[in-house]
Amino acid sequence: MTDDDNPRVEAIDTSRSSPRTYLLNDKDRKYCKTGEKQSKMGKSELKKRLREDRIQGIPQRFQDLFDDLALIDYSDTDILSTSEKSELWENILEVETRGAAIHGYSTRTVGSPTDRMQFGLELGAMVRYLDQHTDFNETNPELVWGFILGLHNLPKEMQQKEKDVIDRLFSTLDHKRSERVEFISTRNEQRDFTRDNYQEFYQLIKDVLKEYDIEIDQIPPHINWERELDIGFLTHEKEKIKQSIENNVNINKFQKLIELKQTVEEDINQIENQEWRTQDADEIIRDLWRESKVNPGTTRKVDDLNTSEHNDLVRKLINDYSSSADDDRLPTHYQIIDENNDMCKLTEYGKLVSYCLFDNDKDCEWIQTHNIFYEYNNKKAKYSNMTKKERRLIKNSTAEIGLDIDSD
Repeated sequence: MTDDDNPRVEAIDTSRSSPRTYLLNDKDRKYCKTGEKQSKMGKSELKKRLREDRIQGIPQRFQDLFDDLALIDYSDTDILSTSEKSELWENILEVETRGAAIHGYSTRTVGSPTDRMQFGLELGAMVRYLDQHTDFNETNPELVWGFILGLHNLPKEMQQKEKDVIDRLFSTLDHKRSERVEFISTRNEQRDFTRDNYQEFYQLIKDVLKEYDIEIDQIPPHINWERELDIGFLTHEKEKIKQSIENNVNINKFQKLIELKQTVEEDINQIENQEWRTQDADEIIRDLWRESKVNPGTTRKVDDLNTSEHNDLVRKLINDYSSSADDDRLPTHYQIIDENNDMCKLTEYGKLVSYCLFDNDKDCEWIQTHNIFYEYNNKKAKYSNMTKKERRLIKNSTAEIGLDIDSD
């Protein structure tokens, strides 16, 4: 401890804030992750708590971290030896960094990124999120320069050493920048070459499928078409591709599954936009979907639904979505809810729609890839990358709505 440290230390408030008030608890975290209400707390209540209590406390979290480290540094060195400080720093570098990945920021570097690079990337991504600047910002050099001085600032009698260290740092950074530019340029050239060849390959597949009255905007991305057709993406001979499709693709099933995918997409759009006097249909269906996953096959009393703030509105929507296919009240192509004697559950088709809507980010592309390939001469179909759950959803829902996808 030195006298020079006293002014800085004296400025630190030793009274303790309550850290738990500014930390996101389990309900806060689950809401941020899923967007769903937690227990008895509604979305608006959770948002208000996040804004007014948790987020407003973030500056204090930084202040507490800075002050705690400063006080430990100022205090008796018996608290942390030099080796213990090094060990603590290594443990900090092992903290999982997720923010940069969530925002899609990539290191794009030669070789594997080090722990220090990942930690620095996370710090930069955090500041970038809060500062909201994606282009060059005049204050960024000040921020980076302050970080550099924090790392390498030395007493004035050691100015030459400080200069040498910072010069070496800038030389290394310039090399890394050049290395990154060259790496990205090479990657882009390779990507462009592959993309152009894939686009031509996929266009030929679409042209062939069009001859079988199958018109699609894009080739289903969930399939490795090179492997399934047993040809490479550099193959640009239409007749060869056509012959391979005839030998490997169950055209009839493909047509029916494309129609099913389009039907599900239309029903998802309808459900998301269906509202009857402020009661959203998707909230009711989401509740029943959660129940079907936890307790398959069980029914729920209408009055017990978490969304039942106004039971008459809920009953109206449930009655509509449980109407028969020939009833004008049914807003979707097929029944979504099975309702009987005030008890309700999702139909098999309702489960398929709910899976796509709530668990798969409204992605229905996978539906049209279900078991459409023959395995060469023994006609044993392949499943591409589909999960058992997805195969079961297709099987049960098509059986329920009477869509025979296996007949020729």
